[in-house]
Amino acid sequence: AADCVMTALYGLVILFLLPRTVIVRSDDFAYLEVTVRTIRTHWPAISDWFEANNVLFSWSTAAAYWLTGNFYLASYGVLAAFAAGAFVLLNLLIIETGAVSAAFRRPLAFVVVFMPVYLNKSLDFVGVIPAVFFFLLALLFYVRQQWTAFFLAVAGAFLTRETGLMLLILAGFTGGESGKTKTV
Repeated sequence: AADCVMTALYGLVILFLLPRTVIVRSDDFAYLEVTVRTIRTHWPAISDWFEANNVLFSWSTAAAYWLTGNFYLASYGVLAAFAAGAFVLLNLLIIETGAVSAAFRRPLAFVVVFMPVYLNKSLDFVGVIPAVFFFLLALLFYVRQQWTAFFLAVAGAFLTRETGLMLLILAGFTGGESGKTKTV
């Protein structure tokens, strides 16, 4: 219950820190363009700037718009949901890897998500936080040795940002070592 409350609070903090209207902060323009084009045409759009990458983020944002009819909620709400999801996955990874004791798990997660660079990227509509979400999801499945789910999460990471392919290096390190405990 405490984890649910903390996750909801973190998502609300992100929503509170976001601008009150959808604005272009950095190179958000291409991401917003793909989302708006997908909403307008009712057909998945890709950008000349980043080709097929970012499709999961822009398509989930467009789907949220079709469900709610609210562009702010569809764009920044989806961004906050990915940020909250990444927070949950970070907590789970800390628990499952035994990286720190239980007493330090939540403080460590908060230190990570409130670091200035991470926090700034959590507020940019550029697909970084959805990529972090899929990256952490892939790492969690890697630690659990759930290979089908791992490769699906890698595909999700790649369809959000091309750097997600780097996760395949983990699969190469695993080789025939099934049954052994992995730490990341």
